[in-house]
Amino acid sequence: VSGFRFLSFSKTGVFRKSILVAVPLIVLGAYAVHEAASHQGGVIGLSRSGCGGGGGCHGSQSASTVVRISTAAPQIVAGQTYTFHISVANASEAGAGCDITADNSATLNTNDPYLQVYQNELTQTQRVNFTSGDSAVWTFDYTAPKKTGIAHIYACGNAVNGNGAADGGDHWNTITYNVNVVSPSGPQIAAPATVRDTV
Repeated sequence: VSGFRFLSFSKTGVFRKSILVAVPLIVLGAYAVHEAASHQGGVIGLSRSGCGGGGGCHGSQSASTVVRISTAAPQIVAGQTYTFHISVANASEAGAGCDITADNSATLNTNDPYLQVYQNELTQTQRVNFTSGDSAVWTFDYTAPKKTGIAHIYACGNAVNGNGAADGGDHWNTITYNVNVVSPSGPQIAAPATVRDTV
C-alpha cells in the first residue's frame, strides 16, 4: 500500500463535493431506468410484434387482453380520412397503452390528448386507466391510401397492473384490422340484363 496516497475526505471537502455530484446522478439514473422499464409515455415499433420485447419486458401475450378497432364509416374511400376507435380491455388489470401503425402509405393522426404521433405511428402519451367495462379507448384519424384494395391497421394493446415496473404482471395482445379501400366512385355492381328487366 506504500504506493497509494490516501485522502482525508473530512479535511479536504472532496467527500462532500462527491456526494453533491453523485446524488443527482443516482436519482437521474433511477428515473431513466424506471422510464425505460415502464414506458408510460408510449413506445413505437411494437404494433405487430407485441410488447414482450424479446425479454418479456411487459409480461406475456394473453387472450385475456382484448384489442378492438372500429369505425362508423360504411366504406373507406381511397384518399379520404375517417375516424377510428381502438379499445384495450382486461378485467384483471388497471390500465393500458397502445401502439398503432398502418400500411400501404396510409397516414395516421389524432386529436386525442392521450395519443401522440411519432414517425407515422400512434402511441399513448400516458397510461389510460380503465373505466367502466375495464377498457381504455382512444380515437384516431385514418387517411386511406390512394391505391384501392385491402390495407391494414396494426395495433398492440398492453394492459398493465400500474406498478410502474416492467414485470410479468402486464398482459398484451395484438390485432390486425383489414381495411377494404374502394375507389372514389364506389363499388360497381354488375347485373345481368334479365335481372335488370325484372326489377
